[in-house]
Order: sequence, then C-alpha cells, then structure tokens
Amino acid sequence: MKILLCSVAFAALLFFACSKPSGPDDNTGTGSETGNVALTGKLYHLNGLPAKNARVQFITVDHNPSGLGKVRTIADTVTTDTNGNYSVDSLLPGEYNIFGDLGSELAYVDSIIVSDSDTVVPPDTLKAPGSLAGTIELEPGDDRRTLFVILFGTTTSLHLTDSLGRFALSNMAEGPYSVRILTTLDTYEPKDTSLVIRAGLADTAISPIRLRYKGIPIPKNLQIQYDTLKQIVTLTWNRPTTGAPVSGYNIYRKNQDSSLVLLKPDWQDTVFSDSTAIQDQTYEYRLAALDTQNTEGVKTAAVSVKIVSAFSLSDSLILSIRAFDMVNMGGAFILLDTNKTLSIYDTSLKQITSAKPLPLNSSTPLYLKEGPSQTFYCLSDSPQVIYQLNQNGDTLKTWKIDSVYVNDFAYYNDSLYLSYHSFNDRYYNHIGKNIGKFAITDSVADIIPIDSATGGYYKGIAVDQENIYLAVDDYSSGYGIEILNKTTRNVQHVILDGVVGGQILHYRLVISQGKIYLLYYRNYLYSMNEWTAEKVFILEPAGTILTSMEFSKEREMLSIQIDADGTLYCLTNDQKILKYSKR
Repeated sequence: MKILLCSVAFAALLFFACSKPSGPDDNTGTGSETGNVALTGKLYHLNGLPAKNARVQFITVDHNPSGLGKVRTIADTVTTDTNGNYSVDSLLPGEYNIFGDLGSELAYVDSIIVSDSDTVVPPDTLKAPGSLAGTIELEPGDDRRTLFVILFGTTTSLHLTDSLGRFALSNMAEGPYSVRILTTLDTYEPKDTSLVIRAGLADTAISPIRLRYKGIPIPKNLQIQYDTLKQIVTLTWNRPTTGAPVSGYNIYRKNQDSSLVLLKPDWQDTVFSDSTAIQDQTYEYRLAALDTQNTEGVKTAAVSVKIVSAFSLSDSLILSIRAFDMVNMGGAFILLDTNKTLSIYDTSLKQITSAKPLPLNSSTPLYLKEGPSQTFYCLSDSPQVIYQLNQNGDTLKTWKIDSVYVNDFAYYNDSLYLSYHSFNDRYYNHIGKNIGKFAITDSVADIIPIDSATGGYYKGIAVDQENIYLAVDDYSSGYGIEILNKTTRNVQHVILDGVVGGQILHYRLVISQGKIYLLYYRNYLYSMNEWTAEKVFILEPAGTILTSMEFSKEREMLSIQIDADGTLYCLTNDQKILKYSKR
C-alpha cells in the first residue's frame, strides 16, 4: 500500500472522491438576478418566543467543506427580524441545507428544495448543540491518520490526527448529516453514510466505522495454543471476509536466537500445527495471506509461546547412599542401594521402612521389576540370577541364567520376558537381538525363544496384553523402540531421535495407564563430539510419540517410575529422587 502525499495528486484524489452531483452554481445572488425566487422561514426559541437577530446560512447540499477539489461556497447569509422571520431572494433553484444559530442555540433543516416558485420553510426551533464521537477502523498496521471525515452541505470537515482513528463532531445542530469518509491509502473505497446529532447530548457511536478494504487482507484473530503433553503448537485464525480473494497463507516462525523464517508456504487451511519446536525455546509465529497471484500481504502481529516439558519438578529427595534401581509397588517405591539393602518410600518421598539387607550373595544387583501379589524381581550380575522377593526382602524363588546374557527383563501374566544375547557377545559385538521368556512356575530358567534378529541390541523391555516393547541400541539406524505384536509377530520400528552413533548406557521401559515411558541416556555422540542429555519419551501403544522431556546433560538418570496420577519419579546417579508433576 502507498500513502499519497498532500500534493496536486492528493487534491485531485479528494476532488473525485468527494464530488457529489452538482447543485446550483455557487454564485451568491443579489436578489435582483433574473430567475431568483424568494425563500422565507421562521425560527423560535425552546420557550416558544421568536428568535430575533439569529444568523441563518444557506449552503448547497453538495458543498465540500474540505477546501480541496471544487470548492462550493455558502450561498447566502441573512438575519432574523424581531419576529424571528427570515427571507432571502438571492438563491438559484436547487437543494439547500439551512443553519440557524444564536449564541449557544442552533437549528438545522436539511435538503430544502428551491424551485421556480417561492418557497416557505416550515418553522424551526433553536436548541442546544450536540456532539458525536466515534472510531474509524482500517486494517491492522494501516495509518488511521490518513483519514478524512467530510460533512457535505456544511462547513465541517475533519482530518484525523489520532492514530487510533478516533473522531469527534462537536457543537453541531440537531439533525442527520450526509458524511463521506475516505483515506489517502489506495487500498480502500470511500464510505458514504449518515450520522445523526441529538440536541444537548454527547453521543458515542456503538460500533466503529469500517471502510471497505480492496487490498490483500491481514488474517484476523490469530490464536496460539500449546499442548504440553504432545508438545505441539497449534495456530488458528479467521478466514478473511474482506479485501482481495485469498489463495493461501505463508506461516513464519522465529525463536529467540534466530530471524523470522518461512516455516510453511502456501498453507491452505486456517489451522496449523507445529511439532518441530525445541523444548525450553521461545517462539514467535506470524502469517501473511496470499492473493490469487501469489503476492504476499502484510504479516500479522506475532503470537508467542515457550516450549515447556509436560512435567515440572515439584519435589526432590537426597539419598544417603547411591541406589541401583527402584520399582513402583502400588503407590510405594522400593529402592535397592549399593549396599544391597532395600528401602521403601511413599509418593511424598518419605521413607516408610528402614533399610533391609537382601540375600544376593556375591552378585551385583542390576534392575528391579514389579511382580504379582506385592512381590518384585531383582536381576543381579556376576553371576546373573533373577530373584523373586517380597516387600520384607525375603527370597521366594531364584532362577540362574547360564547360557545367555540378559540385558533387561519384564514380568507379565506369570511369565518373565527377557531381552538377551549370547554370553560371548556381551559387550560391543553388535549382534544378538533376542527375546525369550519362561514361566515363573518353572524351577529353572528354561528360556523359550520368541524372536531374534541381527543389528544392535535389544535392551529395555516391557510387555502388555498385545505387544512386546523393546528399546533398541543400533548404530546403523538410530535409537528407538521396536513393537513386536505377540500374535502376528509383525515388528514396527519407531525412531526416537534419528541420531546415529554413540552408545546407550541406561534405558528403562515402563508401561503405565496405557502409555509407554522410555528413559534413555546416550553417553557420547561421536558425530557431534559431545556428551548428550537424557530424555524421557512417552508413546501410545501404537508407537505414536506423545511427548518427550529432556534432562540436564550433567545429570545421569538411572530409572523412572510413574504413579497412578501420572507423576514421574526419576532416580539419579547423584543420589537423588526427583519428582516431576504433570503440568
């Protein structure tokens, strides 16, 4: 859009925009010219007395008071006599507005037609003046100080100097006025309307006055919403109803460290979702409409959002000794520490039992898993043994693992499921993605193979009624989850971050309230030459990633558990339990 300066071109604009059908020639008559006719009338005060010595002006209805374009002057001015009568014989045939004033009293009669015969104007009454205030709206970003308000057939015109588009007509006689509103911006059409003044009242227009817009419209009502669980930003806006036809929208985004970039060109809908934003960053979004020639209009004002985790740290506990793992036992958390002793904490992180030693002999404890009927399982290393224990730390059953090396295990429906590889491939020989299970009623760990494949390790494992979920440590394809359907044996691979290289040190898969929680810690990225942060991913059973939460690079998470209300508990290597509540 361009603003036309007050120049010859500007004067021409107002002349054409403000011209009304011509009335009589605006030559002031003398009363003796051929064809002039007499016009008479009378003015009263509100108390019914004649208004003597009142000034009466006659102005053609198409008079332009702006002073630009074709100027039409006041046709004549007379004064009332002692009886309030006035007369004039200098008017040529045409249509006139008649204004009377006497001190603080005003009168206005509009559209009196003067013909070839004498004209008698109905009596009128002088009254207190009134005023009217209002607002004129343009598209966002357009300068409202380019607006003019012209009252034809009067001596009043306004050039708005208020950036909010506010105007005020004051000290006006009662009656309706023919008004034209226009701007020097070339993307609007002039608006003809009628404004009414009421005697003695200071009125304010209820609704703003809007000029018809011809340019590419600015989308209205841009709103932003953020789903903290799924970490998805959603933009919505209204489809324009004025201006040039819109063929699409360009969507822009910037964060605190970048310039504005085109995120999505030529978007067709009025709803847009962005799942590519990074946690703990603040983003601004703007959009601009495109016309049918793919020309972009003015961008909207920005809306902003900070990408936050679905959880916030609400409490923490410093442990007196480092713990290996913890398991959720119906609202209580069992911790196993490096002294091979057992402690129980409630969900408020208060210790409810003293430490109890476990009979693990010379084994090194690795992981704890929840079992049936208030029991839990402990996998120890060197040698590998799975213990079934109760909350008192009593051993109920043991299974020694001889032929394979177990990476992780899970309990489901009276069976223990294992992710393992051959004992000789324990360390970095990337073969041996194997799954097996055995019944907890067996006296020995008679592992029944379920599935095997090559390429990386199966590490963390979790099981529900339909699927087996496996955390995959694979250099070649990135880190993720494989979902194995128990019935069909179909495998779905879900890539979590798509980064190749490095090694996963810790991994936990937990199923809670129909959602899959995965904690992983990749210790080193060779390609990026840096230590990486840990993340918790939350997925639907079908593999859809709902959200993720990233932890500090300086903190090493060992285990996660989730209670009934979705609160997340993290066991750290620096002897802490961190409690994260849902936002």
